[in-house]
Amino acid sequence: MNEQQLTELIERYLEGTATQEEREKVEQWYAGFDDYTANFYNGDAAKIAASAQKSLALIRQQLSAAPARQPVQMKRRMGWTRIAAAAVVLLFAGVATYFFLYTPRVSARIIVKNAAGQVRQVLLPDSSVVWLNSHSEIQYLPDFSDTAREVFLSGEGFFEIRPESKRPFLVHCQEITTRVLGTSFNVNAYRELDTMAITLLTGKVAISSSGKVLGVLAPDQQLSYYRTSGKVVTAQVSADALGAWKEGKLQFDDCSMEQIATTLERWYGYKFSFEYDQLKKCRYSASFENTIPLKDLLDILRQVSNVQYDLDAVNKSVVFKGKHCNN
Repeated sequence: MNEQQLTELIERYLEGTATQEEREKVEQWYAGFDDYTANFYNGDAAKIAASAQKSLALIRQQLSAAPARQPVQMKRRMGWTRIAAAAVVLLFAGVATYFFLYTPRVSARIIVKNAAGQVRQVLLPDSSVVWLNSHSEIQYLPDFSDTAREVFLSGEGFFEIRPESKRPFLVHCQEITTRVLGTSFNVNAYRELDTMAITLLTGKVAISSSGKVLGVLAPDQQLSYYRTSGKVVTAQVSADALGAWKEGKLQFDDCSMEQIATTLERWYGYKFSFEYDQLKKCRYSASFENTIPLKDLLDILRQVSNVQYDLDAVNKSVVFKGKHCNN
């Protein structure tokens, strides 16, 4: 709202022609000025308080004196009150001008989201690059601070971080923070999963939670954090394979059917379920192009695992059937 709009709003308030919403806005606005009026009258608290009380009293006096549906009559009687109204307008406009010009601005975060079946490359303000997997989101400020580069991730992202010795790069995923100076790594932190996994391709990263260091990774190491128990597990892995999704692959290395179903659910946007829980534990390794139709992929899985399925394209659901699988 600019100064002209503010002036017109307060004039309507004084004349009794403001809507209920506009009256509430003026009164809430006035009540919220306490933190800013200390900059007027050279900080003289007595003068500030007297001016504010006088202005508020005038507003209430004019509002109560105005016939509810006779704004024209009110205008005829304004006379001397126009001076008071002008004073009130100036007070409000002055405070508002100060508020808009001198209150520190908080930059809005940039939010990038991916839907099902999408992989997107995002260039960050420091020229670092992140690939977002499907059903993932990243948030960051348009300009990083002078002391740190921070992003907030939900889902899965592969990062290639531009080296800067004086500005660490921080990836926040709920209660876990990954700190790096310059490296490439993968973070899998979907909110619906109990496990978060950070996998290092090159360089070195430190992972912490609530200020406590959980681990420091070397290349081809993965740290898994279990939210429910707080358990931390570090293992040797093939980091290249775990980042294959950014190259257009749906790759599974000794994954359970439950893990495979979760990945396919995010990529294809279908709801997956199991007729029998035993099938969830069956484990397989496979690699597919992410452009393969879902039915073709499921047919291949059926041939390999002997797990049957029902696909409902209308309701976008898949049910894995059978009590046993081939391992």
